[in-house]
Amino acid sequence: MIDLLITMAALVVAIFWVGYQQRELTKTLKRLKKAEQRLHSAKLTLSACKDANEYLKNNNEFMGTILMDVAKGEANVWIDDNGELIAARTPAGNTSVH
Repeated sequence: MIDLLITMAALVVAIFWVGYQQRELTKTLKRLKKAEQRLHSAKLTLSACKDANEYLKNNNEFMGTILMDVAKGEANVWIDDNGELIAARTPAGNTSVH
C-alpha cells in the first residue's frame, strides 16, 4: 500500500514537472520566434543598407572618373534643365557621357 502511495506521489510530481517544463518551453519558443522576427527585420535593413552603399560607391567612382577627366581638360560638365549632370568629352575625345 505504501509502495502504491509513493508511486502515485512520484507520478503526481512528474505530471506537475512535465507541465511546468512545457510552459517554460512555450515561453522560450515565443521569445525565440520574436527574436527570429527581429533578426529577419535586421537582415532586411542590412541588405537595404548594403545595396545603398554599393550604389553610392559606384556613383562616387563614376563622379571621380568624370572629375578626373574635367581636371585633365578632357571633358566639360554642366547641369541640364532637368537637374541632371551632363559630361561631354572635349573635341579631342569622341564620346559623351550622361
